[in-house]
Amino acid sequence: MNMLPSAAHLSAQQLELQWAEDHHTLPAAYLRQQCHCTHCRRDGMAEALAHSSVGVTLTDATPVGQYGVQLHFSDGHNRGIYPWVYLRSLAQRLQVSAA
Repeated sequence: MNMLPSAAHLSAQQLELQWAEDHHTLPAAYLRQQCHCTHCRRDGMAEALAHSSVGVTLTDATPVGQYGVQLHFSDGHNRGIYPWVYLRSLAQRLQVSAA
């Protein structure tokens, strides 16, 4: 299974990713909550992110080679790199929780 999406579309509210076999939409607030950079994952930050990411939007995205994408958020955060494989797993997790 190819982890590199065939298409990606960024809007303020979401990141849409298309793979050959499926399509996923990841909301901006969910992506911000799931940032796994060192700053966001240190003790106590995970719970704070759940509350502070409400209303956050995506402002930009920077490709990181074929590996993934660095997302930029309206709260000023842009440290996290989201590998394609991680984004795909987040999308599948979100899909399962919505079912």
